[in-house]
Amino acid sequence: MASFCYPAAMAYATRTRRPPRTLTDEETAKVLKVSGKDRDGFRDHMILSFALGCGLRESEIVALDVRDVSA
Repeated sequence: MASFCYPAAMAYATRTRRPPRTLTDEETAKVLKVSGKDRDGFRDHMILSFALGCGLRESEIVALDVRDVSA
């Protein structure tokens, strides 16, 4: 009987991935400082503060909806 090999399973075992790059504390402070400079930037500042405080990913921020928030 011939042996059968699944190439996809072998490729999965050797795959490695780098962790995503995160902002340093200095970069975070700069982003928050710039975002809250004017009245129109307040919304952006709050979104960034919320995202950074909760550790949200970009896709999770984009998917947020007002109905997701309960007061």
